[in-house]
Parts: sequence; C-alpha cells; structure tokens
Amino acid sequence: MHLDTTRLEPRLATERLVLRPFLAADLEAIVSRANDYAVSSMLARVPFPYTLAEAAIFLTIARHGAEA
Repeated sequence: MHLDTTRLEPRLATERLVLRPFLAADLEAIVSRANDYAVSSMLARVPFPYTLAEAAIFLTIARHGAEA
C-alpha cells in the first residue's frame, strides 16, 4: 500500500485499487453505474433513475461537505 503525500489531494494506492477524491471527469461513470437498477436497489439513498444533475450534487457534497 502506498499513501501518496506529494499531491495536494489525498490518494491511496495498492496494486489493485486507487482511492482518490471524485473528479468532474467521473460524473458520467457515476451516472452509468448508478443507473444500473441492480446497483441502485442495494443503496439506501440513490434515486433511480439517476441523473447527471444528481451526480453533480453528489460531487459537490463529496468534495466540499454537506454544508456546500
């Protein structure tokens, strides 16, 4: 496991996984996955269908907290 401390944003990487903050470039992928009913039906607070506008709200909250 490697914690990258050279970036301004936190990033945790292993051989098989990278955890990093969400980016605007991730929005279409988030919408695509959330619009899979098999996925969204297992999540308590994800509406179905899931729109790009809802993903943008999620991104804002994820990056800036609920007070944003």
